[in-house]
Amino acid sequence: MKFQIAIVALWVTLFSCGYIKANHVERGEEELIAQILRLDSGDGKYTVLAPDTGLGLGILNDKNLIELNKTGIKKSLKIPGYDPSDLVDALFAYNAKSTRLSLPSSIADGYVVDRDRKYERYFKKNGGGWERLRKENPKAQGHTTVSIPVIDKEHNIVLIYIGAQKDWLEGVGYVIAYRNENGKLLDLGRVQLWAS
Repeated sequence: MKFQIAIVALWVTLFSCGYIKANHVERGEEELIAQILRLDSGDGKYTVLAPDTGLGLGILNDKNLIELNKTGIKKSLKIPGYDPSDLVDALFAYNAKSTRLSLPSSIADGYVVDRDRKYERYFKKNGGGWERLRKENPKAQGHTTVSIPVIDKEHNIVLIYIGAQKDWLEGVGYVIAYRNENGKLLDLGRVQLWAS
């Protein structure tokens, strides 16, 4: 009996000191991706959305680089009163492999999913690049890759990677945190992972 009480006391101590964390983090649904993309939509312009999710790092086979990036994001993402470490770990875990999006295209919401690789062809040999893409699709505003979002249900915080390229030397990739307040997403902060 004393042994059982000692074990319970140990678990309570570890839990209260933060060594063991309750897990309130889960995978976000694709509708959340659509909601985030809608934040930047308007005027009939749209981004071309990659049909497969990703973190835009090209490092997911290198465990050292993964840990280095995770550590950098955890140190740089400042959310008052909140430690984003579990959320960052979950972002990398849920995005360890690419996922094919089932999200339907929605120009009204500011994105077209490039399932048939129509837009990707502009960047193949003799495809014409950004110049031809803009000439033939004047409302297309670039190419975007997103990750599967993750949500801390207890604190209503969402974390997602969004990388956007608008020209050969005009692109940026961020990990962005939002707070979901009654269905409205408020930008809490972001960490830049790359720029071109």
